[in-house]
Amino acid sequence: MLTLAQRFLNFKAPYLNTLNSVVFPFYVLHQSALIILCFMLRPFNFCPVVELFLITVGTWGACAAITLVVMRSEALARY
Repeated sequence: MLTLAQRFLNFKAPYLNTLNSVVFPFYVLHQSALIILCFMLRPFNFCPVVELFLITVGTWGACAAITLVVMRSEALARY
């Protein structure tokens, strides 16, 4: 597996720098977004499939929105 990954996934692309810089904020934010979203959806008693979809899309959306706001903010992006 490592040999195949080295052979086929070892390349440079302009978007990789951006994606690499976004991984850590997603990692930090996803647990908080997940817990808050689950807490907010609890009273609605959706079926499990709908609830899974809403939690997945909502967590990704919240993390993406917060990350984009922080990256575009002059004061926050410095640190």
